[in-house]
Amino acid sequence: MRVGAHESIAGGVSRALARAEEHGARSLQVFTKNARGWKAPPLTEEECRAFREEVRRTGLPVVAHGSYLVNLGTEEPAQREKSLDCVVEELTRCERLGIPFLILHPGGHPDERRGLALISRALDEVHARTPRFQSRICLEVTAGQGHCLGWRFEHLAEVLSQTKDAGRLGICLDTCHLFAAGYDLSTEAGYHGVMEESTARNRWGAGWIGMKKWARERSGSRPSAA
Repeated sequence: MRVGAHESIAGGVSRALARAEEHGARSLQVFTKNARGWKAPPLTEEECRAFREEVRRTGLPVVAHGSYLVNLGTEEPAQREKSLDCVVEELTRCERLGIPFLILHPGGHPDERRGLALISRALDEVHARTPRFQSRICLEVTAGQGHCLGWRFEHLAEVLSQTKDAGRLGICLDTCHLFAAGYDLSTEAGYHGVMEESTARNRWGAGWIGMKKWARERSGSRPSAA
């Protein structure tokens, strides 16, 4: 198991690797741009080269997390187009940087069945705009707040079944989100049961990249995860 950290990209995404080294991380997650904004400065070729060189120097595996603004389950035209454009941009950044996985919250909709269908169609659109990309989207299990989808393995299985090229997708198991969604990770037996269920639900060849560890707020009172 590689224990890592989410690292800042202040001053350039290539600087995240040295920060991970300083923190003793054996892997890391980054944003490829501001996660709370639609727009971002262009990613220069110089920065892409610097990032790839740092990955080679450190040997650290890197994944990226997508924007928190994205909702692939929305029916509102402007929001949907912004979300599609944003995911395509972030996946393109991953491809240029050599980051293999872009972790993404699936999206939300008040009607579960309709929302899952919209998410699947959106992923097909992203794939159509990014042919032959090596970088893949990993759908992250959510905690299930509000109308968010993806908090049950059945949701992710439904998306995979409806997507034309499920082989281009992966699944990210966030232990904090799983526990908040009602999956029993409090005992060893519960943990193994949840992992077995996640494997059984994945019949479409989607890879899964592992799990995020529990993180605590500064107060130490509540667990949280991105």
